[in-house]
Amino acid sequence: ATSAESALALATRRLEAADAVMRGDVMENIASFIKCGGNPAEAVVKLHASYVGYAAMAGLVAEWIADFAPPPKELDGNGGGGATVDQVLVRALNGMVRARFDAGVFDANLTKSSEMPRWLKLMCEDPEHQKLLVSLYAANPGASKILKYCMELIHKKQGASGALAAGGNG
Repeated sequence: ATSAESALALATRRLEAADAVMRGDVMENIASFIKCGGNPAEAVVKLHASYVGYAAMAGLVAEWIADFAPPPKELDGNGGGGATVDQVLVRALNGMVRARFDAGVFDANLTKSSEMPRWLKLMCEDPEHQKLLVSLYAANPGASKILKYCMELIHKKQGASGALAAGGNG
């Protein structure tokens, strides 16, 4: 296969990936597909066919958690003030991330850009999300350059006695 065929095949795979239409780089992927000789109408068909609806599913799960979660004062296990539904949702989503996290896929997707995504920068700054990042790093030591960089940012922000020393139990 020529390099043009390989480039078109790569651009096609990107458009055929699950929920490709929901990705932040969808316009770049469409442009790449067309630049490599792909038909614009075919791009639309591929994006339509690859739509799974993971974001909608996550929204539905969030609604279920909000609808079926115990009243807030029962959530923290102490019978006191309790966790909010948002906190319960974050805990549930963090558990799902921990269960499905793949350091190789994480790095492969995030190294496509020359800049760290804004959402990941915000996670590095938020104490609750820092706990998740620290726990992912602890479970995958050395497996992810991006997570290692996140740990450096968190360490710099928190100092040596901050989130890294705490071990991240979120």
